[in-house]
Amino acid sequence: MGVNYLLIFAIATTSYFQTACLGQISLTSAPSLNWQSIASSSDGTMLAATVYNGGTGGIYTSNNSGGSWMQTSAPYNSWVSIASSSDGTKLAAAAFNGGIYTSSSSGGSWMLTSAPSLYWISIASSSDGTKLAAVTYDGGIYTSSNSGGSWMLTSAPLNNAWQYIASSSDGTKLAATVGGNGGVGGIYTSNNSGGSWMLTSAPYNNSWVSIASSSDGTKLAAGAFNGSIYTSNDSGGSWMLTSAPYNENWQSIASSSDGTKLAAVVDGGGIYTSSNSGGSWIMLTSAPSSLNWYSIASSSDGTKLAAVVDGGAFSSSPTSFASFTAFPTPLSTVSTSTPS
Repeated sequence: MGVNYLLIFAIATTSYFQTACLGQISLTSAPSLNWQSIASSSDGTMLAATVYNGGTGGIYTSNNSGGSWMQTSAPYNSWVSIASSSDGTKLAAAAFNGGIYTSSSSGGSWMLTSAPSLYWISIASSSDGTKLAAVTYDGGIYTSSNSGGSWMLTSAPLNNAWQYIASSSDGTKLAATVGGNGGVGGIYTSNNSGGSWMLTSAPYNNSWVSIASSSDGTKLAAGAFNGSIYTSNDSGGSWMLTSAPYNENWQSIASSSDGTKLAAVVDGGGIYTSSNSGGSWIMLTSAPSSLNWYSIASSSDGTKLAAVVDGGAFSSSPTSFASFTAFPTPLSTVSTSTPS
């Protein structure tokens, strides 16, 4: 059983959506395991994914967009989150009630960092892999400026139920979500690599879980447990409710580098994408709609997706986007086809 700490939700009120030539998403050769998290290089070819499995999980990598997978030498652990540099060579992985490990060889070898053994939940990386940020459940936020060589506890509140963290490509802008009990949470941002934090105006009565960031940190997309998906185009200064469907157990969200293309997965549902910064959403019919989706990753241009479920890993062929097209009814399933 995975660590279920993220969920996101959505609606459909807009009468327009951006048409797309959506690549087919299909099951890869990854073994049938309790997959928990996945990360991607900027071109979508290098993937890294973690297995939770109650302390006996591993870390796997693929160098061909999920065509084949190899288990790395990472020790067995309760791996919950993984982050990648833009070229896929530097990886950082966090274990629940464990430590943080790094690799500078695309997973070829791993080193235990000096990060304390805590209930780590999520980890994020700058594009060059030197700046890392990680959140613990009810234990604060830590940062590293030397690829995990040393860690510093930031001034972020210690008693928050931190859920997820996202980083700009240079590692200066961070955004982190608070889940909270009884639907009370928040979203915090930092514009100085975690030196200081500010509670944003995101609705406080949401139990926030996942968050994704554009490469410059200005565009954010966040999802709440039993709530909805909100976006911000000013680094969290203001937030707008998107048209993503309600009453879905969203589990993870990913963003292209410019923040225009988003992808989100539903635990017990399917995969939804947006090509207009969350203005409208479509469902990928090639993705099974009744699986326990846990995590999704995107290439920097948003055309390649990779996602993991409790039982396997999926990847997509390239996705291209066209212009706006009228859509007379509320958000509905859109068929997919493989580009010719």
